Amino acid sequence: MKNVYAKIASADVLSVKNYAVNHVLKKVFVQTVKKKWRKNMKNKNAKSQKLTKMEVQANLNQVKQKPSSQAKKKAQHTRKPALKFSPTAWAKLLYFRDKSDNEVGGFGITEPDDLLCVRDFITVKQKVTPVSVRFGDEAVADFFVRPVCLKFA
Repeated sequence: MKNVYAKIASADVLSVKNYAVNHVLKKVFVQTVKKKWRKNMKNKNAKSQKLTKMEVQANLNQVKQKPSSQAKKKAQHTRKPALKFSPTAWAKLLYFRDKSDNEVGGFGITEPDDLLCVRDFITVKQKVTPVSVRFGDEAVADFFVRPVCLKFA
C-alpha cells in the first residue's frame, strides 16, 4: 500500500512541479514579449519623431521659397470649387439653424455668372421635423412663378 501512495504522491508532486515550472516559464515569456514590444514602440516613436522633424524642416523650406508663376497657375487650376455665401445669406442660415432644433430648407439665390456664390437664401412654407423638410407645393410654385411675373410686369 505504501508503494501505491508513494506513486500517487510522486505523481502529484510532479504535476505540481510541472505546473509551477510552466507558470514561471509563462511569466518569463510574457515579460520578454512585453520588453520587446516596449523596445519596438520606443524605436518606432523615435523614428517617427525624426521623420516628423525632417518633414517640418522640408515644409519650412518649401514655405520659404517663393512660388513661381507656373506653380501659382497650377495651384489655381487644381483648387477645388467651393460654395461661398454672402454675409446676408449666411446670417439667414444661422438664424434658422439657431431658431429651432428642426431642419430648415430653402433656395439659394446665386449670381448668373457665379453659381457657387449664394447671395441670398429664401425659405418657403414648409413642414419640418428634426430629420426632414417637406415644402408646400403651392409655396414652391409661387416661388418659381414670382420672378417670371416680375420680368413681364
